[in-house]
Order: sequence, then C-alpha cells, then structure tokens
Amino acid sequence: MAASFSLLTLLLATSATFRVCATNKIIHVPGDFETIQAAVDAADDGDEVVVGGGTYIENILIRKQITIRSESGVGKCIIEPMLLYSSVVPTVNISSNHVEINGFTIEGNRYGIGISINNVGGCRIANNVISGFYCGVLLLRSSNNEVVDNTFVGNDFGMSLEGANDNVISNNAFIRGGVHVLDSYNNLIRGNHINGKSLVYLERVSNLLVNEAGQVVAVNCRGITIRGLNLSDIAVGIEFQGTEDSTVERNIIENSSFGIELITSSDIRLANNLLRNNTWGVFLVETKNIEVIDNVVVGNIFGISISGLIESSSNKIINNTVKGNLCGISISLSSDNVVTNNTVKENSEGISLILTGGNKIYLNDIVDNNCSVYSDAQTNQWHSEKRMNYKYSGRIFNNYLGNHWSGYNGSDADLDGVGDTPHKVGKEVDEYPLMQPHSRYTPLYGKSCLVELFSEMGKVSGAGQYEAGSTVVVQISPAVVPKDLFTDYVFKGWIAENGTIVSKSPTYSFTVMEPLSLTASWEVQPSSIGTLVSVGIVASVAVASVMVFLFSKKRGTDRT
Repeated sequence: MAASFSLLTLLLATSATFRVCATNKIIHVPGDFETIQAAVDAADDGDEVVVGGGTYIENILIRKQITIRSESGVGKCIIEPMLLYSSVVPTVNISSNHVEINGFTIEGNRYGIGISINNVGGCRIANNVISGFYCGVLLLRSSNNEVVDNTFVGNDFGMSLEGANDNVISNNAFIRGGVHVLDSYNNLIRGNHINGKSLVYLERVSNLLVNEAGQVVAVNCRGITIRGLNLSDIAVGIEFQGTEDSTVERNIIENSSFGIELITSSDIRLANNLLRNNTWGVFLVETKNIEVIDNVVVGNIFGISISGLIESSSNKIINNTVKGNLCGISISLSSDNVVTNNTVKENSEGISLILTGGNKIYLNDIVDNNCSVYSDAQTNQWHSEKRMNYKYSGRIFNNYLGNHWSGYNGSDADLDGVGDTPHKVGKEVDEYPLMQPHSRYTPLYGKSCLVELFSEMGKVSGAGQYEAGSTVVVQISPAVVPKDLFTDYVFKGWIAENGTIVSKSPTYSFTVMEPLSLTASWEVQPSSIGTLVSVGIVASVAVASVMVFLFSKKRGTDRT
C-alpha cells in the first residue's frame, strides 16, 4: 500500500509538472491582443508576452511572474504613458516577483515614473531605453533585482533606490539623471556611466580620493575626499549616506536636482565648491558637525538647506556667498546650528527658519533680498554667543555682534559699529545690528598672539601667548644695572622689530593684536656711586692743594 501511494504521488507530481509546462505560453501583441495590458491580464505565471513594433500608449500593471519583451528591439517598440501628467501612476508598475522587461523604449514627459518595482524581488530590467521621466526606474523596498544594460535619457532621476537592498545595477548608461540612494544597502552598483563619465558608487570604503567621476555616491564610508569634479545635469552630484570624516572640496556642480546631498552623515567638510542653478545647492538631512565653508551658492531654488526628520544639529555655515536663489539659507526641524560670516544677497527669501530654534546667526550680510527673513520661531539667536573683542575703524571694542541688514537706519552714538536700536527679524529680533558689512569687523576671539621679550640684562616678565585684543603688561626689572664703579646700564626703552621705541617706561601696558617681539634697550650712564667717588676725589685733591699752598706760604714767612 505504501509503494502504490508513493507511485501515485509521483504520478500526480509528474502530471502537475507537465501541466505547468504545458501552460507556459507565448502571447503576441498585437497578434493575440491589441494592448500589452490585455496580454498581461490574459497571461499566467511563467508566460511570455512578445510585443511587436509600434507605439503603445498605456499604463501597464503587472501582477504575474511573466516576461515582457519586444520583438523588434529598442527604438521600434515604444511604450508611452496614457496619463502623461500623472506623478502617481507609473508607466510600468511591477508588483510581482520574477518579472522581466526587455528591449523597449519607454518614453515619458518629464513627469511620473517609468518603471516602478515595488516590494518585490527577482525582477530583471534589461536592454531598455527609458527617457523623459521624473524617475526612470524606482526600486522601492525591493531586493535581489537586476537593472542591467539600459540607457537612461533625460530623466530627473535615472534610478532611485528607496529601502532597496541587495540589488544589482550594472552596465547602464545615464544621460542626465544618474542614481539616487536612500536608506538602501548592500547593492552592487558597478560599470555604470553618466554623461560619458564613470558613476562612482562606494559602500563601506575608507580613505579614498575621487577626482574623476560623473557622479559620486558614498554609503557608510569614512575618510572619502571628493575633489575637483565638474558635474552637471545629474540627479545628485555628490551624495553621502551614513558617511563620516570626509571632505568635498573645489568641485563645480550645476543644473542638477541636488548639488551636494548629505544624509545621516557627520563630520564632513564642504569647502570651496561652486553650486549653481540646481534645485538644491547643498542639502543636509539628519546631519551633525557638517562644515559648509567658503562656497559660492548661486541661482539655485534652495541654496543651502538643513533639515531634520528627527534633527540636524551642530552644523556650521561659514563664509559662503549665497546669491540669487529662491531661498538662500533654510533651516527646518533643526537646532544648535551656526550661520556666520556669510553674504546672503539678492535672493527671493534670504533666510527661512521653520519649526526650528536654538540656532546662532550672526556676522552675516543679509542684504538686497526680496524678503530678508521668514521665521516662525522666537528662540533663535541673531547675535554672537558672547561679547567679543573686535577691531572696527581702527579701534578695539567689546560688544555682541549681530548681522548687517539692508534697510536698517539705526544710529551708532558710540561709533562701535553696532546699532543703538534693535532690528526686527520676523517674529525675532537682532538686538545688535551691524552698521557696516561684516567684513569691516575683525573679531579677535580665538586668535593667539605670541609676545616675546628679549634683554641682555635684568629680568623680563609678561612674555607668552595671549588672545588677540587682550591687555598685556610687560616689565623689566631692575631698570638700572651696575657696570663698574663709575657707570651703570640704564634701561632706555622697549624696541619693536622695526626698530622703533614703543615705550620708554620699564613697565609697558598695551593691547596685543598681532604676534609681537620686544627688545629692552640699554645705555651706559655714570653711576651715582661713581659720581660721589669722583666728587670726593676732586674735593680731596682740592683740599690737598690748599694745604700744600698754605704750608708753602708758612715756610716762606718763617724764612723772613
């Protein structure tokens, strides 16, 4: 009975296998069905839909494990979306495992998605031309798929990986667009090119210099330096995700969706880059300790943006030129960031602060913007964290320093360069507005000046390191040093390196601005003791002469 049961089971399994194989069929479009969607609806798992030449205007939803390939190849078999202006409905929407799309031209109109692969695996997108979409191929929460040997033309984002792991993206050519990666890991992205240059994708790489590339994406890397690239017409020029201790410097990125995008990254320096005519020039999301310094950010929709789904903090925006953007600098859902020494001018909106507080914004020029500041908060600080020593108009002052604003008409009675009346900033106030551009003020905090003292005799005091703007007291003691019985070395003055006498007093008090070297000068003068001795000798000689004279005179009298 057991044997017959086993045989029956085997026969049933074999017949089932033959039945599955027998149902794998090839469906032709337009031979069997006029539309691709109709053929897909009629297909079963394992079937193949072969599409003849022509243009098919439709949006295709695939929920079966099938292959769809063109009979005539790319350029002769074209799929266009029926919903041209929809950003919701993809042209090809794959929601089944093990689907292959091969050999089509899929054309959009700058909106929506070409091919969406949503929460599935084992799919293959190969040998297609995908053009004119906001996103050519979207891999959303999908793993173990292949996108190979395709050409992406004129998409804002050639490919976007969002929560997509362990996929293979290889040997694709991107003309504009490129790849955008968000919360996606362990993907094999290699052999791709964008605008004729290599698309450099790095994951878990350390200590690498990249100076030739058409796009750079670094995921969970450390010690990466990106230098000297000239990038344009791409999704993201340089993207860091989960990357730290790296540098992006001296690059030009223009006409792209994102110039530089940093996500969940820390301790990155962005310096001396030109970001021009992008949607976002610099975009920081969930970042810490990012230094954005000495960049030129012009003509973008958003110049420099800091945003936090939870929070971005401790970032510094320093000494940048932010000009001609729709919004110059924007900070949202973030705190404890510093914005200082920037020129923010000729933007539609200079600075935007939304749902954010605790940021320090000072020593900026915020001028000639249509709207200087939008702020819905009241907890940001529009002046330096503490009073500081600074040089203004050749004099040293100590005060808080705010920002320079076009349209501020306050007075400055004490001529310290700080307005006497506050300047209203949205719902907030700059209590120490500057009368002149920030370049006219030289903060002295943090600058160390070495004071050196030299003397051939005596003991000097007061040498050492001082913070610029500090008061220094130097002294020589004693001011008189005996040379011999008759002469002394007497202090003449303090001489600077240029040979001028800066003070004739043994105790000299001054404000230090630069490193300084002083030498004590001495001259020889008769000593007080020597003078007394000389006087005594002269007196003794005189007395002796008188006595000799008197003695001689007495002897003469005696002879008479």
